[in-house]
Amino acid sequence: RCIEICEKIKKKMETVSEENVITLEYGVAEKTDDTLSVENAFKNARNSMRKKKMLRDTSASRALVDSLKQTLSESDYETEEHVERTREMAARLGKEMGLSDSDIAKLELLAVLHDIGKVAIPHSVLLKKGKLNDKERKIMQEHTVKGYRIAKSSPELEEIADCILSHHEKWDGTGYPNGLKGEEIPLLARVISAVDSHDVMVHNRPYHTAMPEQAAIDELKACAGTQFDPHVVEVFVQLLEREELNKAAEG
Repeated sequence: RCIEICEKIKKKMETVSEENVITLEYGVAEKTDDTLSVENAFKNARNSMRKKKMLRDTSASRALVDSLKQTLSESDYETEEHVERTREMAARLGKEMGLSDSDIAKLELLAVLHDIGKVAIPHSVLLKKGKLNDKERKIMQEHTVKGYRIAKSSPELEEIADCILSHHEKWDGTGYPNGLKGEEIPLLARVISAVDSHDVMVHNRPYHTAMPEQAAIDELKACAGTQFDPHVVEVFVQLLEREELNKAAEG
């Protein structure tokens, strides 16, 4: 309820004047019992707001994120459209899962920067059109560790470092770099894994043609319990199918 009120205030403020652009961000934290002090609740709310501002305002923190995004786009074939789609979908899924405002803010930042370690991967490997050999595959897999180190070196990004490290882990323990299994994998990393994979499936890439939405949904279901967290897939599929029905009704 609080988030809904804040969203209404934000939208109202941002449309109050066409001449003077007003931007507003908020942070929300919930104190449900005595284990969380009021002081820490305020701290959580401030952290949530700061992460949102990193993606949307003109602060030095935003400049850092923009610089990293630009460097990544120059190093990889990922497009600005892919990054933005992933961010928006991750936020929608986070809300559908009932994540806190703070976690959704971290999720959006993670969606934008989870592959930042690719800036340290040689272009000969990163942009190779053919299949990677075993040596090249190992080099490519190092991007999770390199991304973790980049994030840990920045106070603004430190909170998402573990998720950057773990976004290629798999639910059944066959992922990398640490072979984490099930709930050992940070939740936000599990969410990004599903969202990013879905966006790749339904859009054209240099190495494959986009598949129909239903085929992508079927693939998510098939990989639930092996590659993906089954609960994340369950909620994600419900969201995707509902949005498909809404599109059909509008059409």
